[in-house]
Amino acid sequence: MALYEVHHHSALNYNEIKGVKFAKAITRIHCERFSVPAMFVTVRLRVYSGGADFSQEFVGGIREMDRKHRCCRIIAYLPASHYHSDEDYNEHMADLKREWNEIINSDLRPNQSRKDLRSIHIVRTTAVLDMGIVGPKAEEGAGARLAKNLQGLESRAQLGDKDCQLVMNECRKRSDLRLLIRDSGEEEALPAYEPRQSSSSEKQLGDSDIYG
Repeated sequence: MALYEVHHHSALNYNEIKGVKFAKAITRIHCERFSVPAMFVTVRLRVYSGGADFSQEFVGGIREMDRKHRCCRIIAYLPASHYHSDEDYNEHMADLKREWNEIINSDLRPNQSRKDLRSIHIVRTTAVLDMGIVGPKAEEGAGARLAKNLQGLESRAQLGDKDCQLVMNECRKRSDLRLLIRDSGEEEALPAYEPRQSSSSEKQLGDSDIYG
């Protein structure tokens, strides 16, 4: 259940003995310190050389290319929050795995094998900056942080920022976001902005098919 990612510049080329030895060493150290089986430890070596980016994974100290079963995994970097329990994150991972199986493993041809999702890693970040907005503090609700930035997002949307237009449009159309904003006491911060009519080649998020 541990995932190590090592970034380097050609010093540990994954075809060389040093890379294999280092991956095994990380696995051994982790297993001895935290008393877990080796198969619960994944090491990813990422090599930057000549402008190219190569990676190789080791599971339980075994190079992925040498394993009979290749691994698929999801790594999610999510803001830390006191508002979400461990059960929330467990349900989130269960939802991701369900969608993986229903989408990735559906309608397989006879010569295709299932792609099993071996692991999901949720990394709780303590700080993030996205679209110029500082992510919510752990003790702060996402709705409050969103509400505090609505006026700035609205101004940028009016100036033609397409990403901000998408955010504002979605805030109006999703009842869960409106509820979060209302509960934050800043519902009046949601202006009545309506984005311009999109061309046939454009789609607003609120009109897209991400919800089915």
